[in-house]
Amino acid sequence: MAKIEDWQAAAAKEVKGKDLTWNTPEGIAVKPLYTADDVKADPDQVKNIAGEAKYAKAKEELGARLKGILVGAGDPRVTETECRFEKPPFTDVPANKPKR
Repeated sequence: MAKIEDWQAAAAKEVKGKDLTWNTPEGIAVKPLYTADDVKADPDQVKNIAGEAKYAKAKEELGARLKGILVGAGDPRVTETECRFEKPPFTDVPANKPKR
């Protein structure tokens, strides 16, 4: 059975040392191979990083993109003052009971 080191050596030879890491439009680096070393700090991938300062710009840009898509699609959650999805039959809140 091949080891990770074998794969890494074969890949390095194939790409002739070129770094295959690429960045998303939001500036998040994506590597072609992730190893156990990459996830030691959060092995179960449960730490929410959305609130970290270094991701604030990406979060803002993605939020704006999403809102633009929702507005463009006429989604009632962003186009209606009183969204129909916040009332029965879409919720379990009775129509005459105010939301908390």
